[in-house]
Amino acid sequence: MNELALDRDLAGRVHVRLVAAEAIAKRLLEEHRGLHHDIAKRLAAVGIVSGDELREMIGGAKDTAV
Repeated sequence: MNELALDRDLAGRVHVRLVAAEAIAKRLLEEHRGLHHDIAKRLAAVGIVSGDELREMIGGAKDTAV
């Protein structure tokens, strides 16, 4: 393969991975829209949340999803 073909092959593989990653990210955002909204509302109200508080919010969501 010449360099141009290698570059096109690499670009194609990178594109496929980016499209797949974008689809995964979109799915995760959509599946957890309510949780993201709750976190945003909490941040808007207090400005800062601790890591423990954020983990509690996320952990609570996992428990209710089961």
